[in-house]
Amino acid sequence: MKETPMLEKAKNLKLKELLYKQYVESTRIVFRNKRLLYLTIIGAMIAAPITTLYLYLPDHLDSLGYSYLEMGLLLGAHSAFAAIGGYYAHKLEKKYKEKKILYFIPLFMVISFWLVLIDDAIIIPFILLGFFDSIFYVVLGDYINRIVPSEIRATALSYGGLMFSLVMVIIFPLIGLIAELNGLWTGYLILAIITSLFYLFLLRVLSGNNLDKI
Repeated sequence: MKETPMLEKAKNLKLKELLYKQYVESTRIVFRNKRLLYLTIIGAMIAAPITTLYLYLPDHLDSLGYSYLEMGLLLGAHSAFAAIGGYYAHKLEKKYKEKKILYFIPLFMVISFWLVLIDDAIIIPFILLGFFDSIFYVVLGDYINRIVPSEIRATALSYGGLMFSLVMVIIFPLIGLIAELNGLWTGYLILAIITSLFYLFLLRVLSGNNLDKI
């Protein structure tokens, strides 16, 4: 890792000019680059439902009669497969183009969300979600880093965190409310529907002219 060298002209800027360059100009670059903006939004829309499913899962497993030991083993397996997915992410990235990964990995994730609704089969799709989510996260982050200038990379990545938080602010309490009224199975059903809609949005974005170069 090497520190990004500061441009000579930046060293002579006043504090007000530095703040303007850091926040205003960086924000403009992020929103003008539709490819970057769409990829950031897509990453948040995929990550937030998985996080919501993960955080509510212990309560759902408890209602299905799973012991704490079984829950721990399942969560551990989920994390283990996430590590495996992260390990193979760059190998898949080299073998397939960005657009193929953005098409198919989220599709497998959507299928896994629907399979989670089958109580007797909840273990397998949940473990696979860890695998697919890790691949998607690593590859998407790598592609975003490639198209972002180094001087605004921190700002661009922070927008990804902001998008994720905004989606979580809406989805997490919504699923909690639905679960409170009708049970977590219904909450997971709504979550599967939301994820499917997000994937349809992704397909529309990928088919648009603004992302033909992906």
